[in-house]
Amino acid sequence: MTPNSEHQSPDSVATRGMDTIGRAKMDLERGDYAKARQRLESYLQHRGYDPSLLAWIGRIAYDMHDLHTAGRLWLLSAEQGEKVDRTIELFLQSTADNPRQALMQLPRPVRLASIDRYPPLVQERLRRLGLADALPEVYEANPGKPTHERTLADRMIPLLIISVVILFIGSCTLGACTALQWIVGSEG
Repeated sequence: MTPNSEHQSPDSVATRGMDTIGRAKMDLERGDYAKARQRLESYLQHRGYDPSLLAWIGRIAYDMHDLHTAGRLWLLSAEQGEKVDRTIELFLQSTADNPRQALMQLPRPVRLASIDRYPPLVQERLRRLGLADALPEVYEANPGKPTHERTLADRMIPLLIISVVILFIGSCTLGACTALQWIVGSEG
């Protein structure tokens, strides 16, 4: 496998991931497809749904001869062509053409609650392949949200822990001072 122009990064990838994207490009230039794919799949977990990123990782997987992963990622990407359609079909066959099972194998952050949130090409593909009706059920069973979208309660837990630790240290210090005053006061 030699690096080629198909592995250029998508324009829609956010600039905050440029370090990851840059490293992935360098990995591809060195011919280390596995490392580039690992970096980009990790980035996808934080980025959320991005059809261009899915297409790029799918092309890398395809060049690595991992047709299952390529088809899985291309399913929700804007990638088109005969090889894409064949690869998606192979992925679906590996799930026994079970729509729910196929959708559950998609990375969690790319599972959106409604088919309307996907680009028109992806919507048409999901309908044509008979996956559209299972999408809401799969999302409800295991909603996909990028890990950076934490709830207020998730963000408050560390603050609560720090507050309890400070309160504990303060109480110990106050108790030690009181005991010391009592000991010193009783000697006089």
